[in-house]
Amino acid sequence: MKKYAITSANGHEFTGIIDSERLSVIEVTEKFRKKHASIKKDLYVVEDLCIDHIVIWQDETGTIYETVLEDEPKKIAGSLKDYLESF
Repeated sequence: MKKYAITSANGHEFTGIIDSERLSVIEVTEKFRKKHASIKKDLYVVEDLCIDHIVIWQDETGTIYETVLEDEPKKIAGSLKDYLESF
């Protein structure tokens, strides 16, 4: 049996393992990697804000980054917990 999950908090929808092109971490990450050629392979999308081309990424250590348009990723939190507490 397959299990799927996504989550939301304070009006933010996060990607996850789900059969949804809009919220699938795999689908969304692949889409934005095509737009952001400089994105390292260990980053994956945790949230597409759908505002001003802002995308929130996480790396394998848990660090959270933000990109705006095609800018380089900028570290914005040390963990997903820290990011969530910033709302």
